[in-house]
Amino acid sequence: MNKPSIVFILLLSMLSFSLISVSALAVDVNISGPDSTYNCEDYNYTVTVYNPSLDEGAININTRFHLPIGYTTTDSNYSILALNPGEFEQRIIHVRTRCNAAVGSFSVNGDYNESNFTFHKDYPITIYPGAVTIEKIPSTQPATLEDNVSWTIIVTSSGLGYIEDVNVTDILQPGLLYTSSSPSGVVTGSGTIRWTSSQIPALAHMDPGDKVQITLNAKVVGCSRLNDTARATWGCDGGCETQSTEASIAFQPNPPKIDYTVPSFNINYCGDGNTFTIPITNTGGKAYDFNLSADFGSLTVANITSPAGASYDIPGKYFILGDISNGNTNLTFDLVPSSGSSGWCGSLPSGSVIFRPEYLYCDLDFYPPVKFGSYSVQNIPSVSVSKTGAPTQMYLGEQITYNIIASYSGPTSCGSSSTSNIVVVDTIPSGFSIINAGGGTVSGNTITWTVNPALGLNTSITLQSPTYSNCEYCYTTATNNVTATVTDCCGCVRTASSSQSTVLECSETVSSNKYVSSSYNYEKCTPIKYTNEFNFSDSSFWDDVNVSALKFREERPNNQVLQGQVKIDINGTCTVYYTPPVS
Repeated sequence: MNKPSIVFILLLSMLSFSLISVSALAVDVNISGPDSTYNCEDYNYTVTVYNPSLDEGAININTRFHLPIGYTTTDSNYSILALNPGEFEQRIIHVRTRCNAAVGSFSVNGDYNESNFTFHKDYPITIYPGAVTIEKIPSTQPATLEDNVSWTIIVTSSGLGYIEDVNVTDILQPGLLYTSSSPSGVVTGSGTIRWTSSQIPALAHMDPGDKVQITLNAKVVGCSRLNDTARATWGCDGGCETQSTEASIAFQPNPPKIDYTVPSFNINYCGDGNTFTIPITNTGGKAYDFNLSADFGSLTVANITSPAGASYDIPGKYFILGDISNGNTNLTFDLVPSSGSSGWCGSLPSGSVIFRPEYLYCDLDFYPPVKFGSYSVQNIPSVSVSKTGAPTQMYLGEQITYNIIASYSGPTSCGSSSTSNIVVVDTIPSGFSIINAGGGTVSGNTITWTVNPALGLNTSITLQSPTYSNCEYCYTTATNNVTATVTDCCGCVRTASSSQSTVLECSETVSSNKYVSSSYNYEKCTPIKYTNEFNFSDSSFWDDVNVSALKFREERPNNQVLQGQVKIDINGTCTVYYTPPVS
């Protein structure tokens, strides 16, 4: 009973061994393709699955492949339905090397005959990695503001394999301004310059040991942040490697040394020759944003001809000159009235002006010493007139002689105009008549002279005062006025005036005295004697006056009453008694 059981087991074992032996010969695989590779390249590998058996077929063949680190493919594992003896199937596997590709093997393995049998193959692959180095020469150099500086950028392929698609980027800090490079690069941002194979073809492919040199030129425009960084990348996947290097400027300060000279601002009337120059000397470095405060009062700055681009801020009262380089700079400008040409006719200014310079260096404010100047308008025209000769008082009927002098001072021509004649007008007082007009033209109660401003007027007039037939002028004041008017060469009307006053008096034609006496000691209800004495002058005034035309009036205070008649005694030779009316 036990023997058949043993035989059955042996047969099964022998059958199993036979199948294994046949299957080992039914499927094999070969791999062919490059065994030396470089980063970021595409390679094709041929995988051949074949049946080397003479009489055994294979079915359901599953093929799987594995790549070393850094090798990728888009192809997939695949299956073969069957291979008869001597048959094969080839597949091309597309492989790309990445930046991190490492030495390893391309392995293919699989199974067939319902996964009961397997096959395997390794194909060793070597990678020759690329590398890059970058340096800048010199690493440090001395410079100051406005200096031009340059660096040499050296890019070297320093790996075992070649590198491709090299990009070089240089980044200047804000204190440096890119000016040029050789070969020329592309400015991609503020202070950022880039070179690719489009600008330098040699960057497309660099074998080990190859070098590319770039000369970079820049200008120092700041006192800090003077670093310059260069970077080099290459390869795929956004760059297999980035190397950078940095250079810098050892800043050498050279601050400005400013001095300036303030001229005398003597302004010619009506604007002829009113151009002034302030020489500015700088024996140091450039002064940035140079301003010069100067307040000229009611005068304003115009027509700035130097330096180019300079201006004057009227509300702030300061010059804006921009940058002042080493050397000499002239600030040249005109001074004119703020209200234009009509401003010459008003009150013309004079005064002091304080000059306050201010500028920047290394973003710091500098304030050189202030200086003082003065300004005034010269040759301002004027007209004057005077009247002399009048007494402080005079009697009616007398004559009076006035001396009149009119003159003009200042330019008689300016620009394209000339000064007009002086017009002098004398207005005589009411009641006076003209005896001598002094060469003037009489019209009503005025005398007018028109004279050359260069000659002026010096003349005398004689006037007759009112007579006693116009006794209403007695004890009045007679005022004689004279005016002088001229239009100067700037079109401004200028006037002057003068006057003299005289009190008109009448001669004393009568005087009087009053005498009071009492025999009773001025007691109440006793007589009081009043004597009024009138003395008449020997004057023609009385020639046509009769005594009967005279009227006398006596007040009666304190309830006094007249007793008897009034006695009138004329020169002691004629006595008259008269009873006057009482009111």
